[in-house]
Amino acid sequence: MAVAANGKYVYWARLYCCSFKTQYIGRARHDGSSAQHAFLTIPGTSAAQTGISSVAVDRKHVYWTNGQVIGRASLGGSNVQPTFIDLTGRVSGLGDLQVSDGKLYFRVERFSGGVLRSIGRANSDGTNVVLDFVPGVVQGAGLAVAGSHIYWDQGENVRAIARAGLDGSRVDQHFIDARAGDRPRRRPRLLVDLPQRRDRPGADQRHARRAALRARREARPHTRGCA
Repeated sequence: MAVAANGKYVYWARLYCCSFKTQYIGRARHDGSSAQHAFLTIPGTSAAQTGISSVAVDRKHVYWTNGQVIGRASLGGSNVQPTFIDLTGRVSGLGDLQVSDGKLYFRVERFSGGVLRSIGRANSDGTNVVLDFVPGVVQGAGLAVAGSHIYWDQGENVRAIARAGLDGSRVDQHFIDARAGDRPRRRPRLLVDLPQRRDRPGADQRHARRAALRARREARPHTRGCA
């Protein structure tokens, strides 16, 4: 399920596999009212459209990734463009779409002598598409844009949050070490001196009585039998 929101509405899309299948984007108000489960109907027109994996919203448009393409529609639901940015044949998949300050940011996966992953960027009008805006990204999930930086998850094997500037520079692949929360915490050893039996209430008196009984037994004369 892909989800995005603006100041008035929540938008969502369910991933309907596979190619050529009609996709839908829903919309509802923040309080859950006025829900429209098919606010946008996106026809599946090619094998490159394998299902909506992410949704983003700005002041004028709704955007989505659908296999190897990025789609767009107006906020009112009109002017649906299923292949607004068509990268068919150039990528194997797109996802984690974000929009900020007139730019689209998204994850890119390609096959070229192996799997190549990167973060791509394009203008929100569909121009100036750069697939290797931030190259060398490992497999992960999640992408966010805030302030003057892009953030993304480095995946299970790296377990770090990476960061780069909005111009793609100053890449820090280990901006936040996410492994710290996975380290098992050692249980603190509880050191308590338990009182010995003689230190418990009444123990001294009991020991004294037992000692007196032993002394009396030892003081008794031994009786030997007669031959």
